[in-house]
Amino acid sequence: VIGIDISPGMLEQAELLRLSSRTPGAERVSFRLSTAQELPFNSETFDLVTCRLVLNHARAPERIVNEAVRVLKPGGFLLLAELLSVDNPVKRATQNAIEERRNPSHVAARSAEQYAKLVTDAGLEIAAKQAVTLERELEEWLAAYRIEKTDGAVVREMMEASLETDAAGINARRHGNTIEFVQRMYYIKAIKPAG
Repeated sequence: VIGIDISPGMLEQAELLRLSSRTPGAERVSFRLSTAQELPFNSETFDLVTCRLVLNHARAPERIVNEAVRVLKPGGFLLLAELLSVDNPVKRATQNAIEERRNPSHVAARSAEQYAKLVTDAGLEIAAKQAVTLERELEEWLAAYRIEKTDGAVVREMMEASLETDAAGINARRHGNTIEFVQRMYYIKAIKPAG
């Protein structure tokens, strides 16, 4: 198992977790510093490629998916897990504005149709797909990224503005003194055709 990341800090954390793991097989895991657009592996090397919460940070996600396909063996699988937006383009733009303010590396959550097109355009066949809705609490969500107080205040204002009209398509609502909302994830299992 080889994990890649563009961030040396994230790789350091992953290696520390691996070294402290008592899980059988942890010694067979290694990490590489690499971009997802130019993987340092030969073509048709892997039986499985996973891509979790990467495409929403990419301006050209097709490059990442095409590179994943390149390193997959025929009959191999791509497992994709990504932030899912609503189909309404105006609400999607509002959702993406909120996400970007919380995490400046965010580029775009996409619709289920857009993700499916990325995968099929790369030559893969979709074997399974599923949308999952997660309940989130605003302050916990913000704390996970340790964002600046001023950015957090702006995100709170954006969420509060979305309360009555659901402007971001995330069902933001007040529950006592907290703001809750839904975050959707989309999972795709796709296979690279043999021959």
